[in-house]
Amino acid sequence: MTGKGGVGKTTVAVALGLRAAAEGKRAIVCEVAAQENASRIFDHAEVGFHEVEMEENLWSISIDPDESIREYVLLQLKVRAMRDLLFRSRVFTYLAAATPGLKELVTIGKIWELTQLDRKVKSGRKYDLVIVDAPATGHGIGFLQTPRTFAAIARVGPIHSQGSAAEQPDHPTRTTPAPRSSPCPRRCR
Repeated sequence: MTGKGGVGKTTVAVALGLRAAAEGKRAIVCEVAAQENASRIFDHAEVGFHEVEMEENLWSISIDPDESIREYVLLQLKVRAMRDLLFRSRVFTYLAAATPGLKELVTIGKIWELTQLDRKVKSGRKYDLVIVDAPATGHGIGFLQTPRTFAAIARVGPIHSQGSAAEQPDHPTRTTPAPRSSPCPRRCR
């Protein structure tokens, strides 16, 4: 779900989730950039980087890019001592913060992971529908192009293969962009 800021993207995303849940589908609404608008709609405490059930068959998650980076590293590095060393490294923290597009890439990576039937996260549920409450259109277009950009830059290796996988939906017939807009408040020219 993308569109101009303030046009009701979150409201429409939650409405789509509620409709799917009413039809018996397991749906999750993903907010990016650690927003918490969906939790406010349900008058619920902040959900954070957790899959929280808001209503029967409807979950919500607020995807924090920093938590996404942490989860990605945890999934990639199997040796705990290596992970701990990396997370304590100020150089790693600096480089991660300085890498253009990294936060967007790991956010899309988390969204992609939520769509998988074979989840990498141990406690991950399987969803019939993943609804993304994406950034406003200007940032949203670049956001959605991030996997393609990283795959092209990397050319080989895990970043290339994961970027390529995230760019190509597993089920094109189940993947639909849904731009959102509102009528122009004054005469448009």
